[in-house]
Parts: sequence; structure tokens; C-alpha cells
Amino acid sequence: MKKKNGFTLIELLAVIVILAIILVIAVPKILSVINDATKNSFESSLKMIASSAEKNYQIQIIKGETPANGNCEAVATVDAGLKGTVCSVTYGTTEDTKGTAVVKVETAPTTGKFKGCIGTYNSATQTFTTEVTCS
Repeated sequence: MKKKNGFTLIELLAVIVILAIILVIAVPKILSVINDATKNSFESSLKMIASSAEKNYQIQIIKGETPANGNCEAVATVDAGLKGTVCSVTYGTTEDTKGTAVVKVETAPTTGKFKGCIGTYNSATQTFTTEVTCS
């Protein structure tokens, strides 16, 4: 009898079914990891903008200028994913919050890595007063 080389149709179908099962299990987990990474990166960006705004506040005080509330791009080098969004910085006004910054992204970016992310970070309490969400 002649020896055949190759795979049978049943063996190929079994491999395809196994790969499909792996994909069904792996894809949602991978998407979850990507979403978590985006959210954490967005949170870090808000914290860094707040830190930069506080430094900018102190520099303006030292120069004798009056610090004014404004947009994020005025106080920090903003990630390309946040450019064009409604990103504002306000400074605390009470004695115990003076010089602290509140960074608020009101309108979710429409493009870039932060697409669909919104939130507010208060550096005085070091909390997200509006929970960060990324859709």
C-alpha cells in the first residue's frame, strides 16, 4: 500500500475549530487589556498636566504675575491625543487649595489614543472627581 503525505480534511477542520475557540477566548481579554491601558495612560496624562500647571502657577507667582485659569495647552505640552479637546485647568482659590490644579477633560477626543476618554483630576485631593471613562 502506498503511503500518503499530508493532512486529512478532518484534521484541518479540527485545527480550525481549536483556533476559533482560542480566538473567542483571547480577543475579549486582549481588548480589555487595551482599554485598561488607555484609561491608565489617560489618568497619568491628567496627573502630569496638573503637576505642570502647579509648576507654572509657582513660576508666575515668582515673576509677580497673576496666574489665570486656562486650557491645558497653555500650561503643559499636551499629548497629541488631547489636542483639540475641551481640556481646562483651574487653580484652587481657598487658602488650603491655593496653587493646586484641577484638570478637566469635558469633551472626549474624537481621534488618537484617548478617543472617548473624559474625566477630572483634582490635585488637592489627588482624586478623580469625575471618574475617568473611556468608551
